[in-house]
Amino acid sequence: MNIWRYFLRAFSVKGIKYGMILLFIALFLSIVALLPKEEEVVSGTLKNETKILNNNLSEIVFTGVTSSIVKLIDLSEKTYEFNLQEGETKKFSTENISRVEVFGEVRYEYKIFGYPYSILGVPAFFLFIVGMVLVLRSTSVYIRDVTEEIKEKSRKKPK
Repeated sequence: MNIWRYFLRAFSVKGIKYGMILLFIALFLSIVALLPKEEEVVSGTLKNETKILNNNLSEIVFTGVTSSIVKLIDLSEKTYEFNLQEGETKKFSTENISRVEVFGEVRYEYKIFGYPYSILGVPAFFLFIVGMVLVLRSTSVYIRDVTEEIKEKSRKKPK
C-alpha cells in the first residue's frame, strides 16, 4: 500500500473527518465576522466649527454652501487645507484624519461602517479549538495504527 492510500484512508477516520468539518466551519464563521456593513449615513452642516471624526469612516464628502476653507487634521497633527467654493463638492479619504475644522459653511456626508457579525468570531474560535483537538488526537491514533499495521506486514513477509 503506497503512502497516498494511507493519506486518503485518514479522511475515513471519524475524528479527522469531523475535526476538518469543524475547522472549515470555523474558517467560514471567522471570514463572515470580518465583513463590514454600512450602518448609517450621517450628514449635516458645519459653520465655523470643528468636528471630531469617528474611526469607522472610510471617506467624507464636503459640499460648499458658501466659499469656505476646510482643514483636515490627521493623527500626527499634520494639516491639509483646501478651499471649497459654493456648490463645489469634494470627496476625501479619512484614513488618518482625526478632525475637521471649517471656516465658512459646508455640508458634509459620511457613512459609518461597523462589524455587526463580529460576535461570530467567538464560536469560530471554540470550533477551531475543538476541531484542532479532534484532528490532532485522531491523527496520532491513526498514525499509531498505521505504524502497527506496517510492522505486522513486515513481520509476516517471508525473507
